[in-house]
Amino acid sequence: MINVLFVDDEPDIIEVARIYLEKDPDIRVTPAHSAISALEKIQEMSFDVIVSDHEMPDLDGIAFLNRLKGEGFEIPFIMYTGRSREKVVIEALNSGAFFLLQKGDISPRTQFLEMHDVILKAVGKRRALEKLRESEERYRTLAESAHDVIFILDPQGVLKYVNTYGAMMLGREPGQLVGKKLPDFFPVDIAQEFDTNLETVYRSGTPLSHISRIPGKQDTVWLETWLVPLRDHENRVFELMGLSRDISERMVMEEAIRASEMKFRTLLDQAADAIFITEPTTGKILEMNRQAQLITGACKEELVGKTISDLFEAEDKEAWKRHFLSSEDNSTTILSDAHIITTSQKEIMVDVTCTCVAIGQDAYNQVVIRDITERNRTMMLLKQQQQQLEATNRELESFAYSVSHDLRAPARVIEGYATILLDKYGGEVRPEMKYIIERVMTATKKMQNLITDLLGLSRVNKADFRSEPVDLTSLARGIVRDLRSEDPERVVDIFISPDMTLLGDKALLEVMLRNLIENAWKYTSRRDNPKIEIREEKGQNGSPVFVVMDNGAGFDAVSAQDLFAPFKRYHSESEFSGTGIGLAIVQRIVHRHGGKIWAESQPGKGAAFFFSFP
Repeated sequence: MINVLFVDDEPDIIEVARIYLEKDPDIRVTPAHSAISALEKIQEMSFDVIVSDHEMPDLDGIAFLNRLKGEGFEIPFIMYTGRSREKVVIEALNSGAFFLLQKGDISPRTQFLEMHDVILKAVGKRRALEKLRESEERYRTLAESAHDVIFILDPQGVLKYVNTYGAMMLGREPGQLVGKKLPDFFPVDIAQEFDTNLETVYRSGTPLSHISRIPGKQDTVWLETWLVPLRDHENRVFELMGLSRDISERMVMEEAIRASEMKFRTLLDQAADAIFITEPTTGKILEMNRQAQLITGACKEELVGKTISDLFEAEDKEAWKRHFLSSEDNSTTILSDAHIITTSQKEIMVDVTCTCVAIGQDAYNQVVIRDITERNRTMMLLKQQQQQLEATNRELESFAYSVSHDLRAPARVIEGYATILLDKYGGEVRPEMKYIIERVMTATKKMQNLITDLLGLSRVNKADFRSEPVDLTSLARGIVRDLRSEDPERVVDIFISPDMTLLGDKALLEVMLRNLIENAWKYTSRRDNPKIEIREEKGQNGSPVFVVMDNGAGFDAVSAQDLFAPFKRYHSESEFSGTGIGLAIVQRIVHRHGGKIWAESQPGKGAAFFFSFP
């Protein structure tokens, strides 16, 4: 329904107008006989259009129109007057009248049909303007609520509009920016780039986007800007709309992703093995590292897109097709001692490990190829050397046993004849001859001890090895009891840690511990207050370390390692008896257990022998 306020001081004219206009069922006419009356009715109800006479007693039509404008009413105004003075027409149109109709000599029907058309046009225009205003308001609301910079520029780059967020980013109010050039607020290089982009968009008439890095007081701001040309009804670019978005967070993430990819690529290329990424069901190569190129002799461009099974010999290719083409997540397949033919037709032996890995919705095979050609060649050489060494050791052990066995009999014969001489002719032999015979017997016993120790040394590696928990505390106490019973006259202060256990061969460990404790017993024999300690300590990594310590004669630290070599002795035979084999046996037993042994000492201040097992 169109509500028309018809203002005229002649009631008959209003009535005639109502009759004609209300023939249209969508029009309703409300009469007002003066401008003042019309103003009162406008306060009471709303009207879509006003038709007003010009000459009225209280306010003329132009004064009425200006009064409406002054009070904020924007209602389409049609001046309907019998006077057609040019001055009135111009003044009415300048005051905002939509149209001016002249009361004339034409028939009322024709006149009011024209008024009907003008009313419809005025209302249509008003409603179109309202819709446009509503549309503009919606878009303005969207622009003002956006967390992006939205702006409009004229062809010279002057701002016609900028939203609040954009002004805030520049540290200003929108009113301080409108009418100024946007590039003026940026550094020179960025402003030049912006001007160039503006010119490009205006010249080409096509949208353009670019990314700018703007240094801030604290952090750098990255802006992605879209520039879109706006065209008039003649398809000419008359304005340019822009949108800038802060993509700093995205740029930081992208930089982190690039750094991560670079790190991944660096690690991949530094790997000692060839690594391929393939499709699980086809074996198609998608990615490969630098080592893969070195092993195959082919560059990345030659292999990516091809099937990895093509690298292998026919037999291994079939094995690949049977077992490696898998899409089961986390499944791993291993192919050992496979053969690859390089681009130079060189055959190399490799171990292959293929693992299917799921990444999101996709699955890939990670194929790791290790060149074992040199390793196998080295292992074969080591195996040959080991066989030769084992054969040599068997010969040496056989020789040592034979020599020791063959030497034992003559030594026993010499000792026997010397004993007979002393027993049968002892009273008749001169003192100097008796001394010589006794020296021969002593030397013979020494030789027999040496032969016994040599056999013991050779048996260390030949003895059966049975690993089990061994009570070292119990073994040490048994050895000390034996020493005290053999030499009851000696008083030695001995400390043994309780609950010492070690995993190893009990028989060999007893031989090792006996040699160490007997050495401590022997080298403290000239002390007034001899002390021996057998205890357990904690090593640097928390593992147990065992020590046999005494306050005996000690030795030079420089000679510590030589003590473990056969026949190497720090003290002379006249000081302390011995064959120089005991510590060599100890070291061999420790090494057979995979452990290590070392000594610390100073001359005259005792010695400490440490050993630890893995």
